Amino acid sequence: MASTSATQNDSIRLNVTSQSQISGESTGKKNKGKKKNETNFSVQSLKPNHFRELFSGLMKVLEKPLAEDLFEADLSVEDSGENTTLTAGQALFILLDLRRKVCYKLPARSEEKRMPFLLPVSSHGFEELDKVSEDEFGHMVCNLIPSLCNHLESVSGVFEEKRQECLGPRNRRVLIQCYENTLEVIFHGLSWRGLRSDLPLLKRVLYSIVRRFSSELTEDSSIRNLIKECVDYLKNFKNTIADCSLQSRVGLMKILFLLASFESNNPNEEVASMLHSFSTSMLKVDWGLCLDQSLSAGKTNELLTSLLKMNVQTADDVLKCAAHFVDEGLCKLGAEDNSYPNFQKSNSHVLYCGLLEIMADQTSKIPALKARDEESVSIEILLKWKDCMKVIGVIGRLLREYHSRQNVLSSLKSGKVIIENFIKNGMPICEKLFHQYQDDIVGTLKHLQLSTRQLQHLTCHSKVTQDVVLAKHVPPLKRCLESLLFSVKAMLTAHDCQEAFWLGNLKNRNIQGEEILSQLTQQRSSQEDLDATPEYEEMSYSESC
Repeated sequence: MASTSATQNDSIRLNVTSQSQISGESTGKKNKGKKKNETNFSVQSLKPNHFRELFSGLMKVLEKPLAEDLFEADLSVEDSGENTTLTAGQALFILLDLRRKVCYKLPARSEEKRMPFLLPVSSHGFEELDKVSEDEFGHMVCNLIPSLCNHLESVSGVFEEKRQECLGPRNRRVLIQCYENTLEVIFHGLSWRGLRSDLPLLKRVLYSIVRRFSSELTEDSSIRNLIKECVDYLKNFKNTIADCSLQSRVGLMKILFLLASFESNNPNEEVASMLHSFSTSMLKVDWGLCLDQSLSAGKTNELLTSLLKMNVQTADDVLKCAAHFVDEGLCKLGAEDNSYPNFQKSNSHVLYCGLLEIMADQTSKIPALKARDEESVSIEILLKWKDCMKVIGVIGRLLREYHSRQNVLSSLKSGKVIIENFIKNGMPICEKLFHQYQDDIVGTLKHLQLSTRQLQHLTCHSKVTQDVVLAKHVPPLKRCLESLLFSVKAMLTAHDCQEAFWLGNLKNRNIQGEEILSQLTQQRSSQEDLDATPEYEEMSYSESC
């Protein structure tokens, strides 16, 4: 490997003969005087899987501490003749390889939910790793977590003492990469599915972190206390991580959020509140002013999406928090008084799509009506639906201003899910409480109508633009809209309120609400009759029954 690293700065010049030259020489007529094309080839362009796979047991080298001078090797050796410490460059080399291995062998839960028609993850470069079982490799990574915490403390100490300013940009980048990869390995180790199914192993791993700074707890302590102490330990890195990269901040947040999810049945409110305030402060910091400028726009948007979802999920009231981001974020994009400077019009899809996914998930969590439920419980469920439809209606109206293709696609996907959830769980509540709370139900349906009307416009937009990706979501969405229409009509008919519901002409319109020109021209050429048979039907509600 030493020879490999030594040759990474060398460039190999290869003379490649083009196919046109070869054909010209064979015919003897064309390309006779052309010169050979020269192409530069650099070893640095090769990926790690082009080289020999490292032995998995090499990760045990990370059990050695980092040298006091992080960039100079310690001359002291063990009895076996090996160095007793690691330099930052040596640790980074092993961490990069270990990160690739854990991402392949121990994927996070979100990475495991792959679509069945997608190609499986390539095993090229992991042939030796495939010979090791997932349980064996998972135990190896979990046993390494205390040593990784040592490396976190060593690197954090450099940033805490402001010594990184004297290191130079290259060495500083090495330390930041050590921080990033260490956090990523710890995250994948703790998110290993075998750890959740084995409570004694989980306690042992958490205790290996807690015993580093606390002697009050034991391995037999409750999982709740162990998690709380681990969170208290890791949140101490918040101050020093501000001088690192954005990936390091999000990586630490992901670990804290993962620890809080271990007790999802009875979450610790104190831990959730800390995570919410931490993520809020990170979202309010202008990332454009950060020292790390190496991230691409796509990676930055991915980090923003992760932070947004973690922030909303750790809030006391998820719906209220989502409404806050709609009012203070989505409605104020590009404004001077925007509380979240990272969300701009250029990346409006991050906030728009994220909020729609959150609302679709929130509607799926609203409980269904049960026969034994009391009236107070039913009223509470109805009010949740009403509040959800208000927020969704505001998001739908903002699509006219932020009508990028990503936002349109997200609206088609999430809109179908929201309508299906309402038909399944919301309509039974409306049917049960219609006589007693008619105003609230009609108000909920009116808020819903704003969204369905916008979805109808999106179906027309998808056909006019002839976008195949958008158009394939139109048929199932139209079926959902028709089911909703007939469900509402049946409910009002059952309660003798037919006059509160009528069908009107719904013209084909684009996202801006403007009538599509092709339909207008067709109507003028045939007859100027505004009551012509429409392609879709619009439902309207009256407040008096």
